[in-house]
Amino acid sequence: MDKDIGSLEAGKLADLVIVDANPLDDIRNTDRISHVMINGRLYRAGDLSEEVTGTATLSLFHWQTTPQGAIR
Repeated sequence: MDKDIGSLEAGKLADLVIVDANPLDDIRNTDRISHVMINGRLYRAGDLSEEVTGTATLSLFHWQTTPQGAIR
């Protein structure tokens, strides 16, 4: 599992949000989400269209492809 998750590196899966302003300057900046990354794929926050093609569908999450009971 360490090869897929655990840090931000090329080739790993990632779920994160990208904001337009620094939340350390003002906590309300957490409302200014411009993009989200789901399973390592980048989407625009406004409509969840993929940034690269705009036509891709959401891929399965890591936990959806892992055999039941393998993660505890």
